[in-house]
Amino acid sequence: MSLSNTDKGHYRVVGRVQTEGTLMLPIRWHTEKYYAEDLAFTQMIYGIYYGVLMVMALYHLFIYFVIRERGYLFYVLSVSAFLLLQLTFDGRGFAWFWSEYPIVNKFAFPLAYGIYLLSIFTLMAEFLKLKDNNKYLHRYFVTLRLVVASLIPLIFILPYNMIVPVVVLVGVSGLISGLMTSAYLWSQGFTAARYFTCAWAMFLGGIILLNFRGLGFGETNILSQYGYLFGSIFRSVIFSLFAGRSN
Repeated sequence: MSLSNTDKGHYRVVGRVQTEGTLMLPIRWHTEKYYAEDLAFTQMIYGIYYGVLMVMALYHLFIYFVIRERGYLFYVLSVSAFLLLQLTFDGRGFAWFWSEYPIVNKFAFPLAYGIYLLSIFTLMAEFLKLKDNNKYLHRYFVTLRLVVASLIPLIFILPYNMIVPVVVLVGVSGLISGLMTSAYLWSQGFTAARYFTCAWAMFLGGIILLNFRGLGFGETNILSQYGYLFGSIFRSVIFSLFAGRSN
């Protein structure tokens, strides 16, 4: 990127970005003071976010070791997997852990996404008690997990721009299926499904706003930028209330 002063108070900024995947690159011109304040606010938001999820994961891991209820273990795995996915998504994983090994970024996101899908599809099946409530839906989510498991080795074989759309497509299909499944079970009178539906809808709403922002629809604001973070915390809190009721 280069910058030249073409006139007093006017600048021409020229940049070139090349990537095999999608990339959001918002460009904003700030004063030094405003930039420092904005950076501090952003760091605070993410610090609270990571802190809350880590505390919840550790707390429920302790509960699992005490009572050995597998629902708590699935909950810890799903929260931990989402933390890993978030680290690869927002770039903090690269900045904090593997900055000296940029090649890791080629595999980090699809691998983290695949691990997250395996964990969240398992938690969905346990939370909604699909094995007892609907054997067909149970088999469907088992199939989804098998598909994801079969895709993970291909992450290290196929090109990034080929494997990532496939993994994301399977993931989106499964995440939407989770919402539809919980809504159906709610209509059938399964109490826990109503909480799952509300929590999952809020989370997916934040994801949709984030993607709309990435596609250039709508403005960048606190909801479009941080909505999915708030949604994921709300979802994790709701899931934690029912994690130990899988049996």
